[in-house]
Amino acid sequence: MIETTLKDKVPPHDIEAERAVLGALLLNWGAMGDVIGKLRPERFYSLQNQVIFEALTELFSHNIQGDTLTLVDQLRKNNKLEQAGGTAYIASLTDTVPSSANIEYYADIVLDRATRRDLIKISSELPSVVSESLVSFCSSVHFFTLLNSITHTVNCIKNFSC
Repeated sequence: MIETTLKDKVPPHDIEAERAVLGALLLNWGAMGDVIGKLRPERFYSLQNQVIFEALTELFSHNIQGDTLTLVDQLRKNNKLEQAGGTAYIASLTDTVPSSANIEYYADIVLDRATRRDLIKISSELPSVVSESLVSFCSSVHFFTLLNSITHTVNCIKNFSC
């Protein structure tokens, strides 16, 4: 029997939910205020979706209405259009959205998967910290950094504020 380790597993993610969030924002820009309170670019698993959400947050911060044309223009200005998957990928985002009415639900899915990835990362660091002697463990700066990270992640889960 082959044992799989944590590093062999694909981290939790939902690309369809990420695409649905982005596509729904392009169809219903008014929801950006709610979504930006829940998500940050790094909460997306897909690098291209991170780049797209980052550009959308830039548009939002400049009070520019987000749609496919303004998004493509912002990505061009940032020299990140290709990194975001190109114009074809951007255009496809609105084609795959079941309903923009469920955008907060899609955002919650993205947030949930990101939080799970954070917890996996933290839990994978724990054994190496715990294996140190008790004295060095308790006085370790790494321990307090890890403890702070765990506390932050738990608070994020409780408050949906990651």
